[in-house]
Amino acid sequence: VKALEADPNSPEGFLDNGNEALEQTKVLAMQVNNDVKGSTEDREREAARTKKLLELTMRMDVACRFNLDVDDRTFVLESTLHRQCRRKIKPFVFWLFSDCLMYGEATIGHSFHFHRDMPIDKLYISIPEDPNDKDTRGTIRPPPPGIDLCVAVTASTAPLWGEIGVRDVPGRVPVSFCFQVQAPSKSFFVWCESKQERDTWVKKIQDCIERVRSKFEE
Repeated sequence: VKALEADPNSPEGFLDNGNEALEQTKVLAMQVNNDVKGSTEDREREAARTKKLLELTMRMDVACRFNLDVDDRTFVLESTLHRQCRRKIKPFVFWLFSDCLMYGEATIGHSFHFHRDMPIDKLYISIPEDPNDKDTRGTIRPPPPGIDLCVAVTASTAPLWGEIGVRDVPGRVPVSFCFQVQAPSKSFFVWCESKQERDTWVKKIQDCIERVRSKFEE
């Protein structure tokens, strides 16, 4: 019996070899299927990435249009926010990409006029302390991890709701709706229409900053 089991030319030996070959074929088929699936998902992901960047490129005013599809850039977030300019607060469309923060001024239709883009690794984000933003124990909420406090804006110097286009709400915009963007080329305050929107932008920007900087450290 032992001789038959050890002999590949015996019927039992042929059966063992056949079963082993079948198992190897199954494993190989699974690997091929995973490779095809992975490559298909990669192609679909890349197609979606380039499509979104092309759509944004085509929305730019022809006079200032340039190709947004560079390197491995991916789109992250878009919203109309209110930027503190020298004389007044103006609405701008902001776009967050994996490698930069960009903003422009809305024009006719769904298009926009490009103003500026800032490399994400050069940005510094901070938020003002809001004395009215307290937890259940009455303690002022601290800023998110990695975000510092700025003191240039206070509850008494915040803009009126009407200054950011919300005419039917009296009083001033809570400072918890605001964050500051600082870069070597430009610094300004941005006002959102809710604390949730502000927190989303701050977190997304900070995530992009940390992701890019971690690549430099590798």
